[in-house]
Amino acid sequence: MIIKEREEPDELRIFSSLHRRRSLSEKEKKYFKSMQKGYTGEKHFDSLMKQLTCPHYLLNDLRFKHHNHFFQIDAILLLANEIYLFEIKNFEGEFYYDSEKLQMKKQIEVSDPPLLQLQKSESLLRQLLQSHHYNIRIQGFVVFVHPEFTLYQAPLNKPSSCQLRSISLSGN
Repeated sequence: MIIKEREEPDELRIFSSLHRRRSLSEKEKKYFKSMQKGYTGEKHFDSLMKQLTCPHYLLNDLRFKHHNHFFQIDAILLLANEIYLFEIKNFEGEFYYDSEKLQMKKQIEVSDPPLLQLQKSESLLRQLLQSHHYNIRIQGFVVFVHPEFTLYQAPLNKPSSCQLRSISLSGN
């Protein structure tokens, strides 16, 4: 059951409106396209989650503040005694994982490493829940949803519960 549906981000709506009214700079166009692509990937992830048959609650696009730290979570899946935290990425192309960094093959490094984003969110969520006397298992996953995404050298064992995962959008 989806408790909180995903809504189009305000910033994406603003850029969409600006794009219709005036020409965007190249930097603005790139940022706008990146936001559109991210939102598309998140919506697709949501459609996949609607296929779950086990009892669950799904909360999308959450924003929290804990000890003056703001953090955002793409999706949380609540099961009976476990929380699954998802950082959703709609990257396409060939990437490789090296020393905590996700890098595009033959190109530049990804600016915000998804695994580090996830680890920060997981840690802050755990602290927030513990401050309210909730002690529940949390597992974090980076989910790459684009069908033309390839990740080389993915780490099999990470020190935390955070993990990298790739899922197919084709339904196969």
